[in-house]
Amino acid sequence: DYSFECVGDPQTMRQAFECTNAAWGTSYVIGVAPHGAEVAAIPTALMMGRRWTGCYMGGARLEHLPQVVDWYVEGRIDLDSLVTHRLPLERIDEGFELMRRGEAIRTVIGITPRGC
Repeated sequence: DYSFECVGDPQTMRQAFECTNAAWGTSYVIGVAPHGAEVAAIPTALMMGRRWTGCYMGGARLEHLPQVVDWYVEGRIDLDSLVTHRLPLERIDEGFELMRRGEAIRTVIGITPRGC
């Protein structure tokens, strides 16, 4: 069986892992935990066959990036709705603070004279 942790909370990550089948369960970590957070696991559970895997950027591979860019340009996928903040380069530190506080999904930093 499978579990999907989408919140980014280390305690929830462990709970999602522990609720899978002891012999073949797989828990996918999708949520982004705070910087420096740790998750504890019981080694025996891993030895028995449970799997814990991450899905950074949806598990996409670098070779798929050109296709994803094409889909975005063609309007087949909406990425703009994931952008919560747009800041000029001069305010990049503010962007990092938003990220650290968990207040931003994606922040676009404009590096051109006209901004973002």
